[in-house]
Amino acid sequence: MQAAVRRAPYARRSLAERIRNGFESHRLLFPAVFTVVYLIGAATMAASQMLWLDEIITAYIARLPHLDDIWAALARAADGNPPLFYVITRWSTSLFGNGSLALRLTEISGVWLLSLCLFGFVARRASVLAGALAALIPALTEVYVYSYEARPYGVVLGLFGLALLCWQCAGERRRKGALAGLTVSLAAALCCHYFAAFLWIPIACGEIVRSRERGGVDVPVWICLAAAAGPVLALRPLMSAIASFTFQVGRDSRYWANPSLWNLMNAYANLLRPLIIPAIVCLAVVAALWMIRPAHGRVEVSPLPLSETAVAVVLMLLPFVIFAVSRVTHGGFTLRYILPAVVGCAMVGAFVSHSLFQRRADVGLALLAVLFGFFCVFTAYRVISTRPSTPFQENKLLVD
Repeated sequence: MQAAVRRAPYARRSLAERIRNGFESHRLLFPAVFTVVYLIGAATMAASQMLWLDEIITAYIARLPHLDDIWAALARAADGNPPLFYVITRWSTSLFGNGSLALRLTEISGVWLLSLCLFGFVARRASVLAGALAALIPALTEVYVYSYEARPYGVVLGLFGLALLCWQCAGERRRKGALAGLTVSLAAALCCHYFAAFLWIPIACGEIVRSRERGGVDVPVWICLAAAAGPVLALRPLMSAIASFTFQVGRDSRYWANPSLWNLMNAYANLLRPLIIPAIVCLAVVAALWMIRPAHGRVEVSPLPLSETAVAVVLMLLPFVIFAVSRVTHGGFTLRYILPAVVGCAMVGAFVSHSLFQRRADVGLALLAVLFGFFCVFTAYRVISTRPSTPFQENKLLVD
């Protein structure tokens, strides 16, 4: 009799609720499936796409004989990135050969790491379904293009995703490892691209809100944020060289990356344009499900930490900060500099959707099915439509 009573609540659950609970019980299922599909698409594109000018510059600098030569080239403003990015690329090509896939392997890994960290960040606070949505959103935006481009943007995104996850864990019990991870990941991101300095802003804002929530300042976190900025001292000569070059070029009205309001709006639009159709389909599916079977009653939704919501919102607004700084300093402004805004969009979208999951499991599963379906379709299209290009090692321009 008692067993029947215990089974009764489970028996009354809908199929959608049981599937949702299955996802919660098997938390590694989605990351595993996502990894397979993502790697198939990204690796195919990386192996087949021809290198463009900036990637050729990456290849040349990474193949210089000694690390001192890389530093000397960057000191002459041969390229606008710190040396760690070229060192990582050098390791990749030395281990896996000079093919275009090996050259772009770190970027593939970076965007993959970002999606997994977003999954972990959101799933720990909301649900596995919400975490899955957060992981899928970057792969459905322009961020995916930078997963197979031999430039530092994919690497920086991955390191930032790791920093976010470590910052979240640092506010809980797992302190030592999380604090170390926060410091190392942010420092490494800064050593790959100078614009990673803007990534301190959302984390610092989130930490300020968290301090107000808890009524006290978490000194170790602030020490880690300060320590992560340490590489600036070593990179000052390179930063001075690239700043001087950028200032001269940026004052020319013909400079293609001049920060204008048109460029800002256009960058936002291009960044999220691939997500428009999936978003419309998601809204249509949600509306249809609500019309077919309206929700009854009220379900208490656990409030999300205000500090993490603040991080997401600041990330979405970060392009305006980057734009303002670029205007003042005569620096360049382009879409790839505002890629972290997608992280904020993914977090906000997942957190908002989580409030629907609490009331309707079928809505959550429908959203996941739509986004994952588009992800698979886009991946299949890229795999089928790409044509093999000349391998990197056979490109005489690069060999000579």
